[in-house]
Amino acid sequence: MEAAASHRGGLVVRANAKVNLFLRVHQRLPGGLHPIEGVFATVSLADRLAIDIRPTPGITLVTEFAFDCPAPENLCSRAAAAFLEAAGRARTGCEIRLDKQIPVFSGLGGGSADAAAVLVALERLHGSPLGQSALEGLAAHLGSDVPFALRGGLAAVRGTGNDVSPLPCRPRLHLLVVKPPCEVSTAWAYSAFDAFPDKAGPGDLEAMTAALAADDPARIAASLHNSFEPVVEARFPAVRLAREQLLWAGALGARLSGSGAAVFGVFASEEAAAEAESRLRAKYPVWRCSLRPAGVELEREGPPA
Repeated sequence: MEAAASHRGGLVVRANAKVNLFLRVHQRLPGGLHPIEGVFATVSLADRLAIDIRPTPGITLVTEFAFDCPAPENLCSRAAAAFLEAAGRARTGCEIRLDKQIPVFSGLGGGSADAAAVLVALERLHGSPLGQSALEGLAAHLGSDVPFALRGGLAAVRGTGNDVSPLPCRPRLHLLVVKPPCEVSTAWAYSAFDAFPDKAGPGDLEAMTAALAADDPARIAASLHNSFEPVVEARFPAVRLAREQLLWAGALGARLSGSGAAVFGVFASEEAAAEAESRLRAKYPVWRCSLRPAGVELEREGPPA
């Protein structure tokens, strides 16, 4: 606890959402997992977490959001428990106050972002007992999207999500995220993908990385790909409609993010994205987003304002 004394009062961190600019899903392996290849991007839509350590055991999660599982099974609580055990701090505890802004069942990685934020905050509060490599190991055990959420930025992601390679380019993307009125379970999406007869083509990952390096929004939009999209849209017509609405509002291209249900559009300029936001906000929850350089960002030290 002495190493964390300078951080008495806790930390407030932003847990940034992600979109999948490219997502190629492969057939299920014998062990039950699906390898992927993709390009993930951290965006400015974010949850906000205030985290503080406690001198006695126990993990407290405080939020106005109604989770569909008991607090100890929530990914935030699981991340905290895993960290405290790995760091040899099991005799201490923590309090997590979560301001939930990223919609759930949306394919935007909100739960994974929150878990990564807990790991980063506790590592800092406890004086960095584990190091980045150990944190990445914990992240991989917590969920397939948590390793990327821990790093964030713009990255190529392969395997089962634990192979994360940052991309050196920094394109100035102007995005609009739309949440249609439905929720998609990731487990359902993978199961339905295996059985779906009319799968999407493989897409062109090299074309996407080249378009990002060129900072060319039209080429980026043309290279968007998501293997889940035809599967999800066949079951949830509202997802297809929301994607078509983005195109109607001026998006150069629009795709499903992750397994959905959120969709996002790529726009030629900030002004074009703002105009689309004004057209669509009466129909859907919408968020105008830019890329962020990290998955977890320190907002300030001390208690929440």
